[in-house]
Amino acid sequence: MFFYKIGYGTCEESSFFEFSSPNKLSREELVNLFLEAAKKTYLELLFERDRVNKEYVQHNTKDAGELTEERPLSWQDIIDSRFFIEALKESKLEPIKYSEKVSVFGWANCIDPDDWAKYLDKEDKQMAIRLAKMLGKKIS
Repeated sequence: MFFYKIGYGTCEESSFFEFSSPNKLSREELVNLFLEAAKKTYLELLFERDRVNKEYVQHNTKDAGELTEERPLSWQDIIDSRFFIEALKESKLEPIKYSEKVSVFGWANCIDPDDWAKYLDKEDKQMAIRLAKMLGKKIS
C-alpha cells in the first residue's frame, strides 16, 4: 500500500487530504492525477455556478447583482470541493480512514486551558491541563 498527500497552503490556513493506493505512483503520475481531478472539478464548479445563477434569475426579480459571484476559482475552491475528492476516487486513490486522530486548536497556549476559550472544546482544555501537569506547571 502506498500513501499520498494532496492539498494547498496559504499564509493563514491549509487543507490536505491523504489517500492510499495499491499502486506506486511517481511524482509526475500524482501531479497528472491531481491536475485531471482539478480540471474536472473546475468545470463542475463552473457548471454549478451557472446552474445556481439561472435558477436565481428564474425565481427572483431582485437585482442581478445578487447572483453568485463570478470571481476566478482558487486552488482552495478546487481542493475543498466534493467534486475534487470524487474525481480522485475515480482515479483509484482512496481517502485514508483513520482509526483514531488527535487534533487541537493551534493558536491556543498549549498549557493554558482558558486561552482562546471560546474556540476550545473539552478535549482541547484537557490536553492543555494534562501537558501543564506533565511539565510541572501550575494552572491559574
